[in-house]
Amino acid sequence: MKIKKIILADDDEDDRLFFKEALEELDDVELILVSSEIQLLSTLETLPLPDIIFLNKCFQQMNEFECIKKIKKHDPNHNIPIAIYSDTNHEHYVEEAYNAKANIFIPKPSSFEEIKIVLKKVFEIDVEEILPQPPRDKFVITP
Repeated sequence: MKIKKIILADDDEDDRLFFKEALEELDDVELILVSSEIQLLSTLETLPLPDIIFLNKCFQQMNEFECIKKIKKHDPNHNIPIAIYSDTNHEHYVEEAYNAKANIFIPKPSSFEEIKIVLKKVFEIDVEEILPQPPRDKFVITP
C-alpha cells in the first residue's frame, strides 16, 4: 500500500514543522498536523481515515496508550498503522507501546536527514507485515 495520507499528532510545533519539511522533500503525501489528542480524535471523526498515524507521547487529557484505544474505535478493522513517534526510547516504554498495540515505534530522530531516513523506511514497509501487529523484533524503526 502506498502511503498517501498521514496524520502527525505532536504537541511540539517545531517538531511538527521539522516533520513536515522532511516529508515534503520525500514524497507527495497529504499531511494533517494536529497538536493534541482531542484534535486527533476529532479529525478521525470528521475526515477520511489516514493511511498511518504518527503519535507523539505528549498529551494532556489522556496518555498515548489510551489514545491508541480510542483510535482503534474509529478503525474497527485495525487497518490504520499507528507509529509511536517519541523522544523516549527506554525499553520499558517501548514494551508498553507494543503492548498497547501500536504498530511501529520510532525514537524521534535528532536531525533532518535522520527524519528523512526513518520516513523512507516507513514508506517501504509492507503494511500487511505490521497489521495487526509486527513481531516484536520488527517493531522499532531507527535511522
